[in-house]
Amino acid sequence: MQTPTIEQRRHQDYERFEANRRFEEMTDIAERLSYPIDTTIHYELRDDVLYATSDTVDRPFHNQTFQAMQAGETQYVGDQSFQRTRLQLEHEEALMSDDLAAGKLGGNIMIKCSLVPDAVVEGRTSINGYRRDLLRSFVRIYYRTESGVNCRLFTLDHNHDVGIKRVGELLNIDTSRSSEEVLADHTLLNVPEDPELFAELLKERVVDAYDRAIVEDMGVQTHAGSEYLNQQDAMSVITAQSHLISQHMDTIGAIMSRGLGEDVIEQERKKTAAAIKLASEGYTVISSSDVSVASEVSTNDYGRDCATAMGMNQAAQSMENKWSQGECRVCFARTMVGSCAVCRSCAAADDRGIDLLKLREHNLKKQSRKKLAHEAIKTTPLPPNKQPLKRISMHEKYGQKVTLKKQKTIGGEHTLVFNAAGKLIDKV
Repeated sequence: MQTPTIEQRRHQDYERFEANRRFEEMTDIAERLSYPIDTTIHYELRDDVLYATSDTVDRPFHNQTFQAMQAGETQYVGDQSFQRTRLQLEHEEALMSDDLAAGKLGGNIMIKCSLVPDAVVEGRTSINGYRRDLLRSFVRIYYRTESGVNCRLFTLDHNHDVGIKRVGELLNIDTSRSSEEVLADHTLLNVPEDPELFAELLKERVVDAYDRAIVEDMGVQTHAGSEYLNQQDAMSVITAQSHLISQHMDTIGAIMSRGLGEDVIEQERKKTAAAIKLASEGYTVISSSDVSVASEVSTNDYGRDCATAMGMNQAAQSMENKWSQGECRVCFARTMVGSCAVCRSCAAADDRGIDLLKLREHNLKKQSRKKLAHEAIKTTPLPPNKQPLKRISMHEKYGQKVTLKKQKTIGGEHTLVFNAAGKLIDKV
């Protein structure tokens, strides 16, 4: 194989940068839509630290969170100061992810739960960025891979109390505490086989537990707390409107080149989000400049969901294709598939030169293991919940025909247990 020339490497670096810049814009817009977020973020381990493969800057992931933490020291004050704590906790999470990848934590799966801040829920902060109409919480399941770490990230909308409590019980994280105390907590597991599949099945259980709680309490069907029941995620909806994203990238580039400022960029992002939302609902949308889009922006909230962008990058592909609900013939997922009955993820693998026939064979074997994995996760998915042990009486342990006698000792006492014949059988 020939070594790429300097010019070829520069071209490859530029293409990678442009692709990642597009992904970042798509991720930003994803936060503005009401569809639930459901994605996997990929990190590569280099010299014992993780790099997000979708980052537009070649830097360790913990450098990104450190810079955000430093900026937050002066940016968030007064009734917004809780965000400084959250930025510090997110930086610590990034450092723990490095340790997870390097095998320093004693497990291969780390689970974090990021509830919508209490200050936002209770309406006692002026901070921008958190969508009050969604009240969106995040669950992040990190698992070690051969090349580093993947993060299975998904959202739960509307902060339903009973649903959040059940999610906490399932993840072994006490959600009755403050939102920042919950963010500081984590659950660490060691799953000997197929941690990727474990993460996917655990995600399904969490979403199901949350939605069941909402049905029981309110009689309303949801998907991850969202009103959208077709189980589409935000990134799939965005990718299906690739022409609007391409227009958006051209417009953003023009705004930046003219130095028009962040406010103009923010307004353009809102318009693109509204355009994609309308197009996904069947309306004809030519561009973000349509009159229908302006009306939509003026009547609905298309602000960002989070005050910071920590962990919201994801790999995605821009493909001109006709997408519809179906089953991928490679990975067998029920999702959006193109004209060849292949989902976006598998199509992207094909673009990278991966043999889809071999990938399909791998997934067939994976399916055969999935039933066994389902049974395993039902029995011992997580460490036991932190609940007080039930006290067992002596009569429950030894039977009703025993006789108990107290014996004083220095500094305390023993209980002597005698059977029906008067023989000492235990001292506790």
